[in-house]
Amino acid sequence: MNQFSISAAHELKTPLTILRGETELALKSKKTPEQYVEVLKSSYEETLRLVKIVDNLFFISKTDHSMISLNKTEENLDDFLSHLAQNFKILGEERNISICVESKSNCYVNIDRELMLQTFSNLIDNAIKYGEENQPIIIRTEILDDNKVKVTIINKGEGIPEESIPKLFDRFFRVESSRNRKTGGVGLGLSVVKAICDWHKAEIGVESIPGKETKFFISLEII
Repeated sequence: MNQFSISAAHELKTPLTILRGETELALKSKKTPEQYVEVLKSSYEETLRLVKIVDNLFFISKTDHSMISLNKTEENLDDFLSHLAQNFKILGEERNISICVESKSNCYVNIDRELMLQTFSNLIDNAIKYGEENQPIIIRTEILDDNKVKVTIINKGEGIPEESIPKLFDRFFRVESSRNRKTGGVGLGLSVVKAICDWHKAEIGVESIPGKETKFFISLEII
């Protein structure tokens, strides 16, 4: 609990420090309307980061106390993934990254839609953040022999060091890289993803070639 509190405080401190600094700077001298807009935009981004951190902390707290219950429904996987790609279209456009779905699985999976949306959204969001600009993100499906379907999210980019992969789904673990420092990863998202996959009895894994590409995959049972 002590380690959890220290790590949580560390995560919250950075965006709060940025918010305080930018607000103090804005109040010190008069600025043009355009400059105030830029300050507000930056403050808004940091506020979103804070909301995400708090949401993840709250989610993890609920998982530790077994307060999560699954509300499973039958979902067409192709439709589900197409919906995801559409949701991230605008976010990808900011870095000229397209989200391409290569899926003709024509299968159904029994999942908690909201929780799985959170899971895949987290993985796609990371793929956009750490992916290479002007390179597409591929969402690909593959039917496996054991009546399962494998969904793989692929992005070109910096990749993940081999020694970091075993710890990737640990709470508050962050890959120490220049890109991660720049984007300010929360260090909680992948532990949430792992928890949701465990509840669905779904396998999750990652393969990465540093300097080339990263693949996250989730295997779900077909109904």
